[in-house]
Amino acid sequence: MVDLAFFLRDVAVFAEDVKKEANKIRELLETVCCMIYTQSAAADPFAKVEPRIEGFAAAGTPKCVMQPRLPARGTPEYVAIMRHLGATDRMLQEDRLRMHWPHLQQYVTELTERGQALPPGLSDAGLQPKYKLASLTKRKGVHVEYEEYADGQAATDSTDA
Repeated sequence: MVDLAFFLRDVAVFAEDVKKEANKIRELLETVCCMIYTQSAAADPFAKVEPRIEGFAAAGTPKCVMQPRLPARGTPEYVAIMRHLGATDRMLQEDRLRMHWPHLQQYVTELTERGQALPPGLSDAGLQPKYKLASLTKRKGVHVEYEEYADGQAATDSTDA
């Protein structure tokens, strides 16, 4: 049993590495899909653009989140953004506050979508778009069955009519 436990530990480590690599590739593909979608929409502003990207087996909604570059802690820019968000002098002196990154991204994204100015301490030059596919789902009526053959080839795809 100890040999099996040792083997399964190595399998778990390998599986974790595979998962990390798969996530990197997935993020890259999501970014490319969203960038192509955005560029095609921008190329013809009068064309009707579908709100979802649809493939053979899956569909997803492109989403762009703006990622601000945060000023270094203790700088005047950092104090300005924290005061804008409601921090008091005492809070800043005790240095116990931490920004919740997803909420800050959401806030900055909403401001840019409405065309409003960024809060003090953040600059437009420090913004970077982060593309992803939200609500990535399998399309209805599509069945993908993976069958491995003796030669290591192939999967079968079918569509219900």
